[in-house]
Amino acid sequence: MMSNLENHFDLKLVAKHSEYEEYYSLSDEFESTCFCIQSRFSYVWLTDIIVTKGHDTNSFNLKYYFINVEKFHFFSINIDCKLSDQVKSIAHLWQNAVVFEQEIGELYGVKFSRQYDPLYFANDFFPMSINKNNSEKSPVALEETEDYNCIYHPRINLFKNNYELKLKLEDNLVSTCRVGSGKYHVGFEQILQQKTLKDTYFNIENYFPRNSLLWSHLLSFGLESEQQIEVSNKAKAIRMVLLELDRVMSHIQFIIEVSAQFGVEILYSQAVGWLKRLQSLMINYSGNEYGKNIIRFGGVTKSISHDWLSRTTNEIVWLESSILSLYKTLIQGEHFRDTFDIPLITKKDVDLWGVTGPLARAIGVNLDLRKINPIYYYADIEFDVPIGVKGTGFDLFSIRIEEIFQSFKIIVQVLNNLPSGSIMADNLNSFLSYRSGERQLDEVSYKSSVENYLTVKDTKAVSLFEGASGVYGLNVDIKGNQVDRIKFNSPSFVLKKLFEQTIVARELYTVEPLWSLFNINLKEIER
Repeated sequence: MMSNLENHFDLKLVAKHSEYEEYYSLSDEFESTCFCIQSRFSYVWLTDIIVTKGHDTNSFNLKYYFINVEKFHFFSINIDCKLSDQVKSIAHLWQNAVVFEQEIGELYGVKFSRQYDPLYFANDFFPMSINKNNSEKSPVALEETEDYNCIYHPRINLFKNNYELKLKLEDNLVSTCRVGSGKYHVGFEQILQQKTLKDTYFNIENYFPRNSLLWSHLLSFGLESEQQIEVSNKAKAIRMVLLELDRVMSHIQFIIEVSAQFGVEILYSQAVGWLKRLQSLMINYSGNEYGKNIIRFGGVTKSISHDWLSRTTNEIVWLESSILSLYKTLIQGEHFRDTFDIPLITKKDVDLWGVTGPLARAIGVNLDLRKINPIYYYADIEFDVPIGVKGTGFDLFSIRIEEIFQSFKIIVQVLNNLPSGSIMADNLNSFLSYRSGERQLDEVSYKSSVENYLTVKDTKAVSLFEGASGVYGLNVDIKGNQVDRIKFNSPSFVLKKLFEQTIVARELYTVEPLWSLFNINLKEIER
């Protein structure tokens, strides 16, 4: 097992967190250390790079996060640099470093040894920049200066992004592709700085409404792990049920968007009906269709009633039958297979770019964090991880359908063995600062208590979770009971750049289908 890295490389162990080990490296030795790590160990992927302010205005810290996906050994390596330093790029070792370094260079003024094109349209400032005054005005972005043969916009309003694909063609093959950037860049991570935990939950769930459960879980789980809060058995089970329902709804949303893109009307209309039934379930439980205001530090804010449990079980039986029927009669048909017979990416791309989720599994990579790093009751639940064979759009579509069935399987097993007891952790009172004379926390006052009286010690937390599109990550630094720094990471972050490279040398007609299959969310990228 990969551990004690300081014994093998020029690294110093500076902290052991609940989820990962934190090391320090001299900046001059960092590149060679990364090369040795990659050479010595298989399946070590770069997952993120975080930049924070140093001790003075002229310095900064870069924290590189890595994961050994076979052993789930999660670790970070820190280096300290001056603004005047040139940091050595590691994009020749991990290709996805391109997207992290590019954003860090543009938004924070960090100079890397690799030169990058401008990320956003020319502006006088960038909202997410830690220090807006230290950066020179950006050169004009490529999108503003180059002539393109084709520009694609969404033809259907169903898509979650107002995307813009700019293409150059040679002999009807794509030679250059640029995905338009800047439309969603509002500096969301900076907006959250100095927010209380209550306001942070509220803002995250409203900025990412469709992924409310996923992000609120990542924030809660990371803080709970660092603060050694043991969530109750019942709350763990409820979180699993909600997260799997959210996963199913995300898969169905993908089906809706792709079937609209490909003009498969019967699948589109049926999938809309499936989604509405699940949203109705969620509204009945949480009061809204996305599960907002449910997962909170220490537990969940609402228990599962017997009526909702019974209704959910019945809906799953109906949905399984409906989806399976269409899967056998339409999706497995020859015409459908031919329509989606589009090559995706290679196994080498998965390794170099750190691709996760259904896209990685579609080309035969058996990776699911719910299996290799099971939390809550995932280790005790029986479910399979579907794997593709040919690495085509049909494999990807089939995997997402099969994952819906597996999520239903997980939900039913959990509901059939739903623990009794409280929906909150036992030791939450120590984190609540009540006014004098106010009673201690009980389940009735849990929601209002964690919103109005919760105090969190200074902490740095990192959490990862396998969502419907791959591994999502959240990094948060709490100081003085407020957010000092927060960083979101979604599968889309890497896939945008990978798409721009993958589409090169392909025929024009494959552009829109491949874009829809990649399922890229620009709002999660730009923030």
